Amino acid sequence: MEHFLQDLRYSWRLARSSRGSSAFIVLLLALGVGLNVAVFDLTNAVLLRPLPVRDPDRLVRLVTVDPKLGPRSIFTHRTYEVLKEKSTSFTDVIAYSLMSTAARDDSGASSRVWCEVVTGNYFTALGVRPLYGRLLTDADVTGKTDFFPVVLSYQYWQRRFHGDVGVVG
Repeated sequence: MEHFLQDLRYSWRLARSSRGSSAFIVLLLALGVGLNVAVFDLTNAVLLRPLPVRDPDRLVRLVTVDPKLGPRSIFTHRTYEVLKEKSTSFTDVIAYSLMSTAARDDSGASSRVWCEVVTGNYFTALGVRPLYGRLLTDADVTGKTDFFPVVLSYQYWQRRFHGDVGVVG
């Protein structure tokens, strides 16, 4: 223990005598620790933290593999229907497609919005519930309704509509 304290005193004297080098070393350590924290936070958010759905450990994502392009999640709607109808291994089968579209605000100005086109059973299969309103049904996506329903994310509802419950119906 005495040698450790002696080494500590020597290090302190050395650091005080060359302040520029010491400041540089402290800066490098701070950057290294900050980078480690950022990488861990990203890894935790993407890989370690479970998805906010019912039974996230039972979700399976099906992909096709093209030797030139690698894995792709591109299926036709007919492939989805066959998988849903014939599958005995899965409790349920859902499909989604990420796309961007234009959304108009009250003044008539449009802006680009990222959205997912999903199957009618998407939300019920994932076990999520709406904060307000209702979720999609199979009738909504077959075109047997008089309107085109959408489900807003909480973040979009807050940002675009300022949390106004009146826009939910």
